[in-house]
Amino acid sequence: MQINQALAKACGIALLGLCSFNGYAASITGQVNLNASVGVSAFSIDFYSNSAQACGIASPNALGCFGINNPISGSFNNLLLGYQSGNTIKDLSGPPITGSMNISQFIQFANGITFDLTKVLPGSGPVCDASQGNNPGYVCTPTVTIGVNTFLSPFTLQNSSAGPSGTATNAAVSFNVEVLAYLGLASTGTSSYNGAFSTQSAGMNIAGILATVGSPNNGTVVASYSGNFNGTPNNPIPEPGTLGTIGIGLAALIVGSIRRKSGSVS
Repeated sequence: MQINQALAKACGIALLGLCSFNGYAASITGQVNLNASVGVSAFSIDFYSNSAQACGIASPNALGCFGINNPISGSFNNLLLGYQSGNTIKDLSGPPITGSMNISQFIQFANGITFDLTKVLPGSGPVCDASQGNNPGYVCTPTVTIGVNTFLSPFTLQNSSAGPSGTATNAAVSFNVEVLAYLGLASTGTSSYNGAFSTQSAGMNIAGILATVGSPNNGTVVASYSGNFNGTPNNPIPEPGTLGTIGIGLAALIVGSIRRKSGSVS
């Protein structure tokens, strides 16, 4: 009687496994490119809305929006080029704006893919020296000081070549992030992506940027930007169906054990 009851339980587990789907959550693959405008101050990165496209919310710490540019591939192939309702991005504020963080739904795409922000990397240049801010080709990373604390910003600034006056006339600005990409819920599996935001023309050189965002002006530099995201999937998290298959394996082990015990008794 005990053997029959054990067999019944094992078969029940096996049936549950057979009734479920065996598989892994789909990984996010490919690359995607964003474009829009942004306002950068010493304390925030404000991704703008676009009234002409009726997207985003026009205020700090609110949703911005963006368009899609080529190249796109993989999971992003079904996105429409240009602006589309449902493409949103959250602002960042600090200091510090760098370091590990957990901002859910940092970027959302119209096709249902979500990026959760996990890290903003510090800028890769040496600390900016304002006295060199007009020098052609000069590269640096600004700092932000609040009280007795100094924070490294996420930005790498690079001056253009010399203009007619012999000084740089413009600067490129970039910063890098790490995100987890997924479709639906993060619990079904995520893919690691690296993102690079950049503007090739800040409308002023490094000296101008530092003067604008620094004290006492505490202003904002406004420019268009592009954002390129590429990634490699993590090991996917098994869906419930895969766990059902594990149940079948356990059931088989139980049945085998019972048969061995039954044979030894006889």
